[in-house]
Amino acid sequence: MNKATDNHLMEQVKDGNAEKLAILFERYHVMLYNFFLRQTSNRSISEDLVQDVFIRVLKGFV
Repeated sequence: MNKATDNHLMEQVKDGNAEKLAILFERYHVMLYNFFLRQTSNRSISEDLVQDVFIRVLKGFV
């Protein structure tokens, strides 16, 4: 398992290493999905929202 800190990974994404976002996705997608599912009670919408989060992060840095 990769022990890089979230901040370090975000710096690498910011520096153009978009592949590092996959590590953050693996760390947080279930937590985010569960949060959105509690808010929406809709699995499809929750999946879309998780995807939107990571797309926005990627667009914000690349």
